[in-house]
Amino acid sequence: MERFSEYIPFQERKGEHGQYNTSIVTEKSAQFFSDLGVYQFRKNPEIAINHILEGLRLSISINSVKNMINCLTLFEKYREWASVEAKKRYKNLSSEVNQLNAEKNMVILGYK
Repeated sequence: MERFSEYIPFQERKGEHGQYNTSIVTEKSAQFFSDLGVYQFRKNPEIAINHILEGLRLSISINSVKNMINCLTLFEKYREWASVEAKKRYKNLSSEVNQLNAEKNMVILGYK
C-alpha cells in the first residue's frame, strides 16, 4: 500500500497548519489562478493571461473539467491581448484538453 500511496486520490498530507487534501488544494489553486487573472486583467493583461494559463495547466493536471472550461473561456475572452508565446502555450494546453476528452470518450464507448 505504501508503494502506491502517491497515486491514491484524496489522500491527506500533513502541513504546518494541519492536514489537507492534495486534490482539493490543487483544485482551489487552479480556480485561484483564473480568478487572479480576471482581477489583474485591467492592470496587466500579459500577467493576467499567464495566470489563466497556469490555472488551465493545473486544471489539466487534476482533470478538473469545470476549471478547464473556465480557463479556456477566459483565454478566448482575452485572446486579443495575448502574446504570441501565450497563444502557443494555450494551443498546447488546449490540445491536452482535447486529448483528455478523446480518451474519456474512448472509455465511455468501450474502446479502451
